[in-house]
Amino acid sequence: MKLKTLLQNYPPLALALFSSLALFISHPWQLLTFLSPNSDNRLWGFDYFGLPRCGLAILQGENIAGSDKFIEYGPWSTDWASHPAMCLVLGVPLSQFGNPWLSYFVANSLYFCFHVYALVSLSQPLADGTFHQQSRSEKYRHFLFALLVGGFFPFVIIYHFAQYHALSVLAVTFLLQSEKRSVFGFIISALSKPLLAPAGLLLAVRRQWKMIAWILAGTVIGTAPWFILDALTGRQSMTVLGGSGLNKLRFSVLNWEQEQSLAKVFETLISPQMNFYLRLAISAMQMFTAALIARYGDLRSAFCVAVLVFFTLYARGHEYHAVTLIPVFIYLFAKGTAYRTWIFMGIVALFALPTTYPVLHYFLGSEKRSIANYKMTSPVLGWIFVLQRPVAVMALWLCIVQKEFLILSDKLSVEKK
Repeated sequence: MKLKTLLQNYPPLALALFSSLALFISHPWQLLTFLSPNSDNRLWGFDYFGLPRCGLAILQGENIAGSDKFIEYGPWSTDWASHPAMCLVLGVPLSQFGNPWLSYFVANSLYFCFHVYALVSLSQPLADGTFHQQSRSEKYRHFLFALLVGGFFPFVIIYHFAQYHALSVLAVTFLLQSEKRSVFGFIISALSKPLLAPAGLLLAVRRQWKMIAWILAGTVIGTAPWFILDALTGRQSMTVLGGSGLNKLRFSVLNWEQEQSLAKVFETLISPQMNFYLRLAISAMQMFTAALIARYGDLRSAFCVAVLVFFTLYARGHEYHAVTLIPVFIYLFAKGTAYRTWIFMGIVALFALPTTYPVLHYFLGSEKRSIANYKMTSPVLGWIFVLQRPVAVMALWLCIVQKEFLILSDKLSVEKK
């Protein structure tokens, strides 16, 4: 469907696109960065410059997991290397800009396109001609939803760091579009951040062996050559989990103790071992419900549940991770009226809106940006900071399960009649 037709049939999309553009344009002037402890600093591109540096290492035949010869490209970076496939596909071309900040802007422009693509491609079912026939209150709900997913605040943090976690938006968008494109979503995830691995298990539940074969083939093609190259040259380019040593300026020790995850919630309540086992048990329950939905209902709704396993199991839950769910929200909202409720809108808002950080820091004077200090400054607001996203994850899981089981129940009752 052409964009003009899409906008005519579904005007809220125009608001979503305008909001996403406003979010993108706001970053160079730091209009919204003060709303998060992760972006309330001058470390632009801190998570980014390691990527083009790895690209330079590849071009120069250096070890991407240990070279410090390209430290001059950009003012700083983390000490984590990217997957070699990402270093080749993204890192190499992005390293060819003479000005590192131009490279940073180009990367963010690409991430903006991922956001727009998710908004446009997954909103098409909403342009079925029924919007103009709805009541005024229903139309307001559509416009509010468009504002939330278009002006999704965690994308500000993505732009601040040029965090290639934005690739997860593209991967999940492909995942929820069609069977053929979901293969590309799985491969992109496998070669960047493998958060779709739990969703891949659902393909076995549906006996989608051909899709599994394509996904494995794409992952092997993107990975195996590097093992062969390492064996021949001894460069160890696949040793990417231990840090690249590109620039060990550990600003994160001072400023990044901002995790919003179940692990952080349980941290002061139970032992580390029980913390892990409890999150593992919750993840298993999420996968069990996802498997039931995949087996008897809508596979793509089951994928939406499986994506939540990343948020449950991963201990270091950062605020920008929420952008992963933008395609999930759009898909579910477009699926039907079952998800166009104020409860669902409230869940979306918990992910889309900023945390209590601005109140804690600017109004209550919490200087040290750490969760422990937030709780000392205001126990209530400190706990809200910690709980906002984990509670939203659990609420979204239960919401999807309840809606999908009701849809399935209605389907079975109709078949019996």
